[in-house]
Amino acid sequence: AATAVAFFMAVALPDAFHGRALWFAAPYVLVRVIGLALYTLVAAADSSLQMAVRRFALISISGLLAVLVGGAMGGAWQYVFWTLAIVLDVAAAAIGGQADGWNLHPDHFSERHGLFVIIALGETLIVAAGGVTGAAWTSELIAAAIMAVAVTCALWWCYFIRAKPMLDHALEKASGANLAMMARDVFSLLHFPMLCGVIAFAVAIEEIVIHPGEPLPVLGRMALAIGLALFVGGAALAIWRATGRIPIGRVVLIGILLVLLPFFADIAPALTLLMAFVILAAIAIWEQRSASVARH
Repeated sequence: AATAVAFFMAVALPDAFHGRALWFAAPYVLVRVIGLALYTLVAAADSSLQMAVRRFALISISGLLAVLVGGAMGGAWQYVFWTLAIVLDVAAAAIGGQADGWNLHPDHFSERHGLFVIIALGETLIVAAGGVTGAAWTSELIAAAIMAVAVTCALWWCYFIRAKPMLDHALEKASGANLAMMARDVFSLLHFPMLCGVIAFAVAIEEIVIHPGEPLPVLGRMALAIGLALFVGGAALAIWRATGRIPIGRVVLIGILLVLLPFFADIAPALTLLMAFVILAAIAIWEQRSASVARH
């Protein structure tokens, strides 16, 4: 049922801010209500879980009302009420995640969030592939496509090879209310900036494959720099929250990338992506050597 409703939500999404706000809002709210109903059904036999679900649902419902109001009003009010809905959703997670009755299964919980990340990265490759297949295959386009794939693979490494095992280990060691708060912070909240980073990266990739022979404009370079910083930096924040240790290599190198990329205005897009790949590869080498030293 949720998938069927989500189909109409997805169809309305491209025009959610251009006349179809309510067409998006209504299916979105219905999908969320289905989720809350399932939570309530599962919690019926467990009093502690029931209390946690009730607390989470009460705040979530207020956010869903904000989505409907914003969709109905449109215009500037749509931005106001949909921003309020995001704030209320984060508040619902923050308050509801403090309860110890959620009965989370760390392996399953982590796997679901990992699938979100791999799907988002895969969509970025689809954006690149769509641009390549619909254009003349010039040397600039092929070089840009190769580097887009390379950077996407480097992002995959940064998350799945180094970050996710540390996050999984920390979640498995937690218990009770600490488990719920760890899951909330490390996965449910800190994965949001990571996915926003993938979206910004995809925007830059789309611009590059459309104009592979022209220098990336300032907004494209900003999207690329901010996207990579959000993804790698979001993972660094998650590692810090899970382990209490700041991954210095990630912070330093992604800071360098954030400073450099916006200012290289006159180089080919493939070289811009190459610069990003070199920084990400440096992070990989740094962390691999650190892990090797720690094992020895």
